Amino acid sequence: MLKTDMIIKLLKNTKKPMTYDVIWDKVKIEVMDSFKEDLDEFAIKTDLYMSLLEDEKLIMIGDNTWDLKEKYSNSKQASIIKSRMTEETEIILEKSNEEKNKVIKIKGK
Repeated sequence: MLKTDMIIKLLKNTKKPMTYDVIWDKVKIEVMDSFKEDLDEFAIKTDLYMSLLEDEKLIMIGDNTWDLKEKYSNSKQASIIKSRMTEETEIILEKSNEEKNKVIKIKGK
């Protein structure tokens, strides 16, 4: 996992939430340069994303937008997490229903 210190610093300096794509654009060169080997950019970008998910100082506030957790009260953090879980559950249920419909269509031709 990659360290997220530079992202925490970036968010503190900008004082506003940022999408992951904007974060990646701002730290890409520094992150890529930290590897001596020629590594796949997608793999590094994915590893950085996983690091964000695991960092207890950061929170995804929605739509792949990240911010510093310290800026939000405990109740607001809980609300954000609950909202995200609801959105993720809806996506899973939607995909599950699509798969069920495919099976029904195949059986019924």
